[in-house]
Amino acid sequence: MALTFDTSKVLEALEKLEKKAKGDMSKNALNKGADIMKSTIKGNVPIDTGRLQEAIDKSNAKGGVNPKIKVGLIDADADVIRYGNAQNFGTESMIGKKFMERSFVESKDEAIEAIKQSIVQDLSQ
Repeated sequence: MALTFDTSKVLEALEKLEKKAKGDMSKNALNKGADIMKSTIKGNVPIDTGRLQEAIDKSNAKGGVNPKIKVGLIDADADVIRYGNAQNFGTESMIGKKFMERSFVESKDEAIEAIKQSIVQDLSQ
């Protein structure tokens, strides 16, 4: 007496899940977390003219084996980047405000939770 298992459906489902994870699922999750980080950075950035706050953005999420997204001064002009670095890290005559680091610490847990929820939601579809 022997049991026979047809694992083709399981393998098919796993392949489908792998494709999802490499594609839209990882991009969706990264975008959810990046939105929270971006919002927190915009709330902590020092405001003078408002140009620095307006320049805070996120890049397009890249999927694949090592999905990535950037949050910060994306596509900002050189003057805004220089000003942002001076505000964040400081200069010889000014102590940096560390708004980027502070924002990361403040929003990390909320961003991780949003990423988890996005993955769970995508897996349930």
